Amino acid sequence: MPSSGERGHSRRGLVALCLLVTLLLAPVDCFVLAVAVGFGPSGFGGDRTMTRAEVLTSYLGQTAGVVALLLAVATFVVAAVPASRGRDRSLVAVVVAQAAAVAVLVASQVSI
Repeated sequence: MPSSGERGHSRRGLVALCLLVTLLLAPVDCFVLAVAVGFGPSGFGGDRTMTRAEVLTSYLGQTAGVVALLLAVATFVVAAVPASRGRDRSLVAVVVAQAAAVAVLVASQVSI
């Protein structure tokens, strides 16, 4: 059984890893979200009219991008909470949700 010092060290490592992943995902999210908004249905448009499915896909991606940014902020809020097992689980859940939202955003832009 690990001592309390080892558990504290591993918890700090988990928090640092989660914050690092969030800091790596946030710029990707911002860039792809800017592209999604700029070239989406209400942006610069393109040389053709988008189908209804493409418009819905674009709006889904834009929504996922905004949610990912909000989850990035939530990661820092959860990391600031005093250490507990529930905090660690919540932190991992928020980071996984952010990664999923970024994946939806990127997938929505690849499909168009």
